[in-house]
Amino acid sequence: MLKFRRWVSFKRLAIAIPLLVSILIPLYPGVTKPAKAAAFSIKTGYYIGTGANNSISGLGFQPQFIILKQSISTAAAGLIKTKDMSGSTVASAGSAANSTGVTIDSDGFTLSSTASVNVSGDFVTYTAIAGSDCSASGSVCIGTYNGDGTGAKAIPTGFQPSLVIAKSSLAVGAHFKTASMPSANTEFITSTSANTASAYIGALSSSGFSAGTQNNLSGSTYYYAAFKADSSRMSEGTYTGNGADNRDLAVTGYKPNMVLVKNSSSATTGNRRSVWSTTESYGDLAGFPGDTPQTAANYIQALQSTGFQVGSGAYANESGATLYWFSFGGSTSGGGSSGSFKMAVGSYTGTGSTKVIGGLAFRPDLVWIKDSSTNAGVFRTSLMPGDLTFFSGSSSADLTGAITSLDSSGFSLGTNAAVNASSNTYYWQAFGNAYNPNTSSGSTDFAVGALVGNSTDNRDVTGMPFQPDLVIARKAVAGSTIFRTSEHVGDSSSTLSATSDGANMIQSFSADGFQLGNPTTLNTLSNVTYWISFKKGTNLSIGSYTGNGVADRDISTPGFQPDLVWIKHTSTQVPIQRSSSLSGDTSQGFTAMANVSDRIKSLTSTGFTLGTTGVNSSGNNYRYIAWRIPPSGSLGVGLVDSGGSTVSAPSFNLASLGFLFECSSTSGLIGQSSQRIRITNTTASPGWTLSIAPSAGTTALWKNAGNTQSYDFNDSTSSGCSDGVDADSKGGRMTIDPSVGVLSAQSGCTNANTSLTTGTSFQEGVVDSITLLSASSSAQTNCYWDLTGVGVGQTVPAEQASDNYKLDLTVTVTAS
Repeated sequence: MLKFRRWVSFKRLAIAIPLLVSILIPLYPGVTKPAKAAAFSIKTGYYIGTGANNSISGLGFQPQFIILKQSISTAAAGLIKTKDMSGSTVASAGSAANSTGVTIDSDGFTLSSTASVNVSGDFVTYTAIAGSDCSASGSVCIGTYNGDGTGAKAIPTGFQPSLVIAKSSLAVGAHFKTASMPSANTEFITSTSANTASAYIGALSSSGFSAGTQNNLSGSTYYYAAFKADSSRMSEGTYTGNGADNRDLAVTGYKPNMVLVKNSSSATTGNRRSVWSTTESYGDLAGFPGDTPQTAANYIQALQSTGFQVGSGAYANESGATLYWFSFGGSTSGGGSSGSFKMAVGSYTGTGSTKVIGGLAFRPDLVWIKDSSTNAGVFRTSLMPGDLTFFSGSSSADLTGAITSLDSSGFSLGTNAAVNASSNTYYWQAFGNAYNPNTSSGSTDFAVGALVGNSTDNRDVTGMPFQPDLVIARKAVAGSTIFRTSEHVGDSSSTLSATSDGANMIQSFSADGFQLGNPTTLNTLSNVTYWISFKKGTNLSIGSYTGNGVADRDISTPGFQPDLVWIKHTSTQVPIQRSSSLSGDTSQGFTAMANVSDRIKSLTSTGFTLGTTGVNSSGNNYRYIAWRIPPSGSLGVGLVDSGGSTVSAPSFNLASLGFLFECSSTSGLIGQSSQRIRITNTTASPGWTLSIAPSAGTTALWKNAGNTQSYDFNDSTSSGCSDGVDADSKGGRMTIDPSVGVLSAQSGCTNANTSLTTGTSFQEGVVDSITLLSASSSAQTNCYWDLTGVGVGQTVPAEQASDNYKLDLTVTVTAS
């Protein structure tokens, strides 16, 4: 019986082995390159507190220093976590002693239910850093030491720091010192006044810093992070306040992702609170990492291309005050984006008892529900914590007991009549694979997110992996659900209720986000607003038309048969929706109205058919949004960078060798953070294998640039040191060891039922292709995985001429 295997896609990899060392005696004296500080990694971000264990991933590195602060809760100051704190131990940036709540993971961190890090519904910003190298070539040194009570103590960092942040395990506020401060001064992140007697962080030296007597108390543990100034990602300085609003400080030379400012000299204790802002503060909003107030405006107002802007607030710009600041830039994009949104539609009958809707092939990030009766529509996103559901067509307060959770393959319902009245019929639409802040990964056309209100106008919300064509936003507690499409013009948005278009809501779109106005319905200080965004594509059409009053009018511009259509008049008519779950001439409003007829009468092969009521009045203007369930998916492999973009010419180097009179070997890795092998499976078939082989087949050779010298990759004689019985006269053997690699599941998936193979050598006619990875019939679908760190070894026969040698390889994924 013949079995046909489907070869789905491939990507070429070039592996270069530089052999550049001179033969016997160098012709030129050796030249030593100047040491360059290794750049550290930084990621700023946010998460919504859940009140339960929650993992933040997709940083792109294992964090070694984290500082985070809740925006709304006033229960605790910010927290600091370093690699040297055991388990979930954290230190307060305020004056409290150590507590627990954060555990460092390989690609992020896990939060416990502790209130200081995870109050349900709070918006928490964080800055995470890695790359500790306490040597002369380092630029960050993160460490710990135990106090011994012997007075001042020298702490080595390997380089001269420009910033040191320190925290004791005792109930003492976190503190810092910059190169701009007098040598005896230390500033506190709390409102504590500066210490000017070298008692905390003393002088900064060429290879470290001095810990004063208060930072060397017997029985106390001290944690520190020291940073070298870097023109692209770390700087510090000082300025004198002038009390002026909208003051631009072009002081960093790069666009910062995080800035902290400390008023050092105010006579008012409260004015000495440190304030900080990150990219995810989205403009004029600053938090208090060392104290408990909620975030506030008019302090750090913007992070700009070469610095930052401060307002007139005393914490950041008190007239005549001395202010110190430090900043970090170069935040990574995280896990990256890939693929498209997932979608499903359906209906159910309410029972009045808790109920689970399951069977979806994905974990939903967004669910909409509307009954056939007079309950208003509702929705929930995956960022909404606890038992929280919003009305879509009503400005009433949030619901409980409605959509109680979004689950791995569906969603759960409470007993609220909006979603589960006995005998009522309900229609739902679910979307999955959203790009979201918890993983910094997801699709390239659908995202969910949140922000904290600041009541200021013209506020830019950024960080999406695409330019949106549709943004929907709703403030927690109460407020209208607002949306804007790429068909809107000027400063115009619509609501999902019977109101006219208006200005000052969602004002415009940018390359990676949108601009928010300051309406009380969307952007009030210290309230969280949740948003949803989509990008147009083959499965989403957004358009407009002018009503003509003609019955049974076909709108064919979507170009596909939709599974969900929304229509909204620019004026006060109720917005209308229809999903493919509805039959006959039936549509639904978003507001508290029963099913209606003569609106969206049917869904056609190219769009939809209109009635005349509320969706096609002569001369009136309408906008529509049409989604379809994406067709059956695909299985593919590619090489992508850390942001998910395709690498056009990938290459991986093995270690250099010198000219040698004996057989030798070299090794390296295929797959790096910046060049990941990405396998995507959005088909219904979970099984597949990933293999690698030379592009030129079994007769391929490693060749130098001029093709004048070569050696083999698949000769087993003498372990590759000699030529054997094969088609060439060359020795050489390559071994691939996937078992040392790292497979990272993305898009909310896991590595379950996938397996990296063990090390194998090529042998002509016996092992012509090596399997790197396989997924069984029980593996997940609608997922993608990144593979890095696959081991590669090459035996090189004796007396190979010095040169660069290259062998092209092909990676192939095959359905099984």
